[in-house]
Amino acid sequence: MVEITPVDDNDDDIFSIESLVGPQLLKEVNKPTVATSTGAFGSNKTKKKKKTDKASSSSDNNNPPLLGLYFSASWCPPCQRFTPLLIDFYKIAKEVSPNDFEIVFISSDKNQEEFDEYYRKMPWLAISSVEGSAQIKSDLAAKIGVKGIPALAIIDGKTGEFIAGGTARDDVIRVTTTSTGEKIEKCDPGQVKAVLGKWKSAERSTMHDAPRLMETGKMQQSTIGKVLSFIAKNPMVIFGAIYLYQWLKRKYGSEDEITNDEKPPLIVETSDNDNNEF
Repeated sequence: MVEITPVDDNDDDIFSIESLVGPQLLKEVNKPTVATSTGAFGSNKTKKKKKTDKASSSSDNNNPPLLGLYFSASWCPPCQRFTPLLIDFYKIAKEVSPNDFEIVFISSDKNQEEFDEYYRKMPWLAISSVEGSAQIKSDLAAKIGVKGIPALAIIDGKTGEFIAGGTARDDVIRVTTTSTGEKIEKCDPGQVKAVLGKWKSAERSTMHDAPRLMETGKMQQSTIGKVLSFIAKNPMVIFGAIYLYQWLKRKYGSEDEITNDEKPPLIVETSDNDNNEF
């Protein structure tokens, strides 16, 4: 039995998913939120038992053994390619092991409309856009060590320990695509079950080690990928670069060097999405 690592704000020994993703989760667009501790993962019909030790009490909760935290956004082209694969994997996983796996979507969309349109296609839970959700998402990304999207982190739902990051994304891609990268019409249930088994038996790590382990696997985002992801999120950078190039061309023509006496005007990038809940 792995040692349970306290991860919640009160340093409680019994892990709660609420300590990671907040008190409320969304099941469908335009539907009321549900309580993370009770309504999100079904009701726990087991009668409460007297707490005898930390390990046994943690195993009595109704959390799924495997919890996927999916960081994604509608504006991200790699996310648009990976999300359909993860949806196929999730649906088969719910067929072969209904109570073993759940996903929570952590959105980086810029407004409610983008979030609704994107999440409408997803069959799993999501952090809802209520007051304070932006801070929850930011803290969670920092805790897990997310540096680029799409990112999938697999967590032990019973203990809160970290299982896999980039390697989990590789596993999903491997069973949902062909050797040439084309999407399989329906992935093999046996392969999906094998992946779930692999995650269940994998070595656990503390959440403190998650940032070091998150960016692993063949599909981890390259430096170029991170640059492209940043540009996709901040398209004004492209216009700024074009403007600067045209200004330099008009100002200096074919001259190879630019003197320090004359400087181009300062281009300041601004964003009106810094304070929203996305």
